[in-house]
Amino acid sequence: PSSRPSDIPSSIPSSSPSDIPSSSPTAASDAQILEFLYDSTSGYTSWTHKWRPFVQRYCDYVGVTCNESNEVTAIELGSNNLTGTIPSQIGKLNKLITLVLNDNVLHGSIPSEIGNLAELTELRLEENKLSGSLPSQIGLLG
Repeated sequence: PSSRPSDIPSSIPSSSPSDIPSSSPTAASDAQILEFLYDSTSGYTSWTHKWRPFVQRYCDYVGVTCNESNEVTAIELGSNNLTGTIPSQIGKLNKLITLVLNDNVLHGSIPSEIGNLAELTELRLEENKLSGSLPSQIGLLG
């Protein structure tokens, strides 16, 4: 269930992270993946610096950097009160170089799909409540 506020029009479709098939690398746009991140980490209710989905262009979101082709290259949301889990779909942001989610209230395991981010050079997840082992796929990153 989405935690969307009531002022978001119901005509705008709501979806959940399971709506993107994990076997299809082109099934989701970067904008959809960012929406899943926002939903799964209580963006509407908890974040200190909120995004404005459906109003703002995703490359203009606080903490998001895109290249000239509007592909997400960085997500820097450290110390932003993210609460929830990291969605596995984040592994579909194939141009992501920087992922900074440190000093938040994230829990659960680190998705193994982060290992799909071949361009990732900076990963910061410290100071959260993450559990489990570090996925071996992360060791394959450049």
